[in-house]
Amino acid sequence: MRRPGERALAGKLTVRVGQRKVVLAKSAGESERHVLLKALLYALFVERYPDLLIERNLGLRYKPDLVALGPVQVPRFWAEGGVTSRQKVHWLVRHLRDGHLVFARQSGPGDTFGETVADALRRESRHGLVEVLTFGDDAWDAIAADGTIDPAALRPVIRRFEPSDGSTGR
Repeated sequence: MRRPGERALAGKLTVRVGQRKVVLAKSAGESERHVLLKALLYALFVERYPDLLIERNLGLRYKPDLVALGPVQVPRFWAEGGVTSRQKVHWLVRHLRDGHLVFARQSGPGDTFGETVADALRRESRHGLVEVLTFGDDAWDAIAADGTIDPAALRPVIRRFEPSDGSTGR
């Protein structure tokens, strides 16, 4: 179900970030919110990870929404947008110990997802950064009519879980 202010998508969303253009197809059963979060994640991280791939099947238990691979095809960055199950969070934390993990959400009443991530991290040692990004209900406003996204204008609330220190908020 769409929230107030969410756009209806006619099968795809074309976004532009700097000189890059990407088309995000909306799959059957996929929410507009999920496509939006993938677009916002792409805008935020494509400069840091220029080889960013969207919805790439890696032959693992789960398929990432966005991923950047290291030299031996091991994920060095993995991002999930929207609803992510507790089981998936625990699997990612356990199996991608060195990579940068990002979970993006849109704010909602009583959202305790950060605690799900914290619980998974208490059970596993990690060397890579984990972040939970929360976007407001106005997230669609970040995409101009021509599809342009200015990453500097995005202001998600970020909860960071440092590799060895526990969590910190920003």
